Parts: sequence; C-alpha cells; structure tokens
Amino acid sequence: MARVNIAPGKTLCFISHHEGSAGEAAVLLHDKICQALGVVSDAVFLDINDLHDLSKILDHVRKTEVLLLLQTKETLFRPFVIAEIATALDAGVPIVPVVLENKGYDFEAASRFLGAPNFRKELEKDGMKGEALEKL
Repeated sequence: MARVNIAPGKTLCFISHHEGSAGEAAVLLHDKICQALGVVSDAVFLDINDLHDLSKILDHVRKTEVLLLLQTKETLFRPFVIAEIATALDAGVPIVPVVLENKGYDFEAASRFLGAPNFRKELEKDGMKGEALEKL
C-alpha cells in the first residue's frame, strides 16, 4: 500500500472528542486511520496527546488537513472541543462530523445549546478563556 504524503509541519487529521463518551472510539479510529493509510501515529493527532496546554492543541488544529469531530451527547459540553471547532472554522480547516452510534448525540439539543444566549458564560464557567473564547 502506498503511504499518504503529508506536508512538513502538518497532520493528516485531528480527532476531537469528549474523552468520557468517545475516548475508546477515538483511539480505535486513530489506529485504524494510521493502519489503513500507512501513516505514522503522529500524522493523526488525537487531542489527548497534549491535553494540558490549550494553545498547543489549537496550534495542532490550525496545522491539520481536517478535523474529525466525534459527536456524542457530551461532545459540546467539553470546552476544549468548542475551542477546537472555533479554531478550525477560523483557520479554514474542514470539519467532518462523525456521529457515534448509541452515544446520544441530539442535533436539536446541540442547536439549542450553541444558540443559547448564555453559551459564552457556560464556557467561561467551565474554564475557557483567552484566545479561544474571543473567537466565538
């Protein structure tokens, strides 16, 4: 199988997810993508790889070819995920939503949450601040 070529300093994809509800699926997807495309593990960024520094994570989002968003009931309640989505949109990185079966993702509830007048306050309460919050 031919390997996929990735530009220096870029990653093929960034897997964004809620650890508690999609952690296992994210790891499995990471491994399957690497195996199927014949790429090294670093070519597919799993956001738990550098979880403690939001600015580093957002740099990875800006340097990826595509953001895979694993959608579960809890996905949009993780401030890092919201920051990753906002950064991808700002950087022109395509977002591919992946709804995980039987994980409770509700499109209507997500739409209400994202459009809620207190959306920014909820993110601030959960610890989001700085550059990521300013872009929303």
